[in-house]
Amino acid sequence: MLASWHCRTSGVFLFPRQNLTMLMIWAYILEHLAGLPRPSLFVFFKKNARDLLVIILGFGVFFLGSFPGVVSADVASFGSTEAQQREIGLRVDAMLNETRSYGALPISGGREASYALTMPVTAYNSLPNQTDSTPFITASGTRVRHGIVASNYFPIGTQIRIPELYGNEVFVVEDRMNPRYQKKLDIWMEDYEAARAFGLKALTIEVYN
Repeated sequence: MLASWHCRTSGVFLFPRQNLTMLMIWAYILEHLAGLPRPSLFVFFKKNARDLLVIILGFGVFFLGSFPGVVSADVASFGSTEAQQREIGLRVDAMLNETRSYGALPISGGREASYALTMPVTAYNSLPNQTDSTPFITASGTRVRHGIVASNYFPIGTQIRIPELYGNEVFVVEDRMNPRYQKKLDIWMEDYEAARAFGLKALTIEVYN
C-alpha cells in the first residue's frame, strides 16, 4: 500500500506505508527521549541496542526506496491508521519502560498533587561516608541514578516533584536516610561538587500518591 506526501513544487511523492510507520516510530522515540536525563538515555540505548538497530536499518531503507517518482495523488491519503499508531506507541513504550525509575508511572499532565509540604532538602552522593556498605544500591534494591531521592518520611515508591528547582520533573523515593532524619529529603547526585554546592534548602514538595 502506498501513501502520499504532498510536494508544493512538483506534486506528490508516493512511498510505502510501512516507511511512514518507520518515520512515526522515530518521531515517537525522539519525543520521549528528549526529556530523559543522560544516565537514563545510556540505559535505554544499552538495553535496546538490537531493536534500535532494526529500526535504524529500516529507516535507511526509507531513504533508499521511498521516492520512486513524482505523481499526483490525494493528500488526504497521507497518514496511518489509529491501530498502527497504537502499535507504534506500545512498541516504543516497552523499550522506554526500561529507563523508568522503580514505581515511576507517568503522571498525567492534568493530575493535581495529593498534598504539598515544605521540608529541608539536601543532596548526597554514592560515597562510603554518606551511605552504607552498598553505596550504589538504594534501600529499595535499585541502582542509584538521576531521579531518585532518599527520605524516611515517605513510603518507598512515592512520586514527588520539587517545582521550585526542577519544575515538572518527577522524582521517586527509593532510598532511606539516617534514622535520625525523619522529615527531610535527600536528592541523589552523581557530581560531588554539585551536591556540596546544593547545601541545605527549605523547599516545597508536591506529593503524588
